Amino acid sequence: MRPRLEWVSSPLPWMQANGVQTLNDVNDIFTTALAKGGSADVYKATWRGRQVVLKVFRGDPKLALKKLLRELKVWRLVRHAHIQELLGVRYAGDVPTLVSPFYEFTNLHAYFHYCRGYMKSTWVDVLKTELLCGVLLGLDYLHTQSTPIIHGDIKAANIFVTENGTAVIGDFGTSVQAIALHDRAALRQHIRQCGPCNGNATTSTSISALRGTLRWMAPELITEDNPVHTIRTDIWA
Repeated sequence: MRPRLEWVSSPLPWMQANGVQTLNDVNDIFTTALAKGGSADVYKATWRGRQVVLKVFRGDPKLALKKLLRELKVWRLVRHAHIQELLGVRYAGDVPTLVSPFYEFTNLHAYFHYCRGYMKSTWVDVLKTELLCGVLLGLDYLHTQSTPIIHGDIKAANIFVTENGTAVIGDFGTSVQAIALHDRAALRQHIRQCGPCNGNATTSTSISALRGTLRWMAPELITEDNPVHTIRTDIWA
């Protein structure tokens, strides 16, 4: 039986044992955050001449470390053209930070805001279709793993656009492996073991240890007494 993440007293050996690369040569870190989320801030930096972003978790160091390890637990397992790449972890200070590629167009919301400024609406619609197909390919990859992965927070802010116009799914902070996808009780228990997710109260809703952004949540996640994220709720979003 694998240990629960909160039992990991020394994160560096756990990361090394699970194939997570430690990046000690990250530099030129910006002092102003590119984005601020419910529990973490994102900063631009440089790694070996490549522009990257650092996800820095805020708050109590022990809780921040627990959130980082929870995200790593799923993110380290996935490699796909439509999934945001995990480059590794920068281990400095009390809490490590997640390192991933920097995208000039950032997320879908910012990308379409940019495109509408110089493209005809018909071309924007074509772009939407192409990017949507990319998101669906990424979701299909997650959902068809031997142990399916439920993202849990699909929304425009968590879909990034690469330099060549490819949509990639990111932010695995709420993702879980569905040990028994059709066994709701088993899935809820698995999520409880990963710990509760505390989101930004102005943009997220926390229900039975599940986090999601209200605008993108499937109706059953709002109306049911014991809601659980599933493949269907990912697709609905």
